[in-house]
Amino acid sequence: AIKYFKFALEEGCSYAANELGTLQVSTKKLSDGNKSFQYGAEHGDPEALYEYCKNMLNNKGVAMNVGELKKYLITGVNLDNVKCMILYADLLLDGTVLAKNEYEAGRVLKRASDMGDKHAMNCYATLLESGRGVIKDTQKAFELRKKASKMWIKHFYLIKKTK
Repeated sequence: AIKYFKFALEEGCSYAANELGTLQVSTKKLSDGNKSFQYGAEHGDPEALYEYCKNMLNNKGVAMNVGELKKYLITGVNLDNVKCMILYADLLLDGTVLAKNEYEAGRVLKRASDMGDKHAMNCYATLLESGRGVIKDTQKAFELRKKASKMWIKHFYLIKKTK
């Protein structure tokens, strides 16, 4: 599989970069995996963007570069990658890696929530409950958590049914 993903990568397939990176990391070739993720990130593969950012943030085989991290996360946000959106919002809320910006975090989480992601719905509901970066709205938070819970139940039911 690695051989064929490398061929696809040589042909410019950014999707192959993420798949190759995943295989390389699973075979303990972390440096090679991060190079593949970085290639995918630079060529707009949403999953590679997330993996590369996550590894950079955790100092997992790639040095932390805050400017690069932010650039890649914003690219992921612009590509509507919900994992990048949630990670970016978390970092904006935390303020230790990226400059704290609760309003931008709220905007990004609302967008991810509106896209129908159950994780983003719960994250955005937390902001709505506290009024952090958004106008406090406990009723909307309740509705989002209820909707996300129904999605989780359906998800776990489908998993159980397929086993």
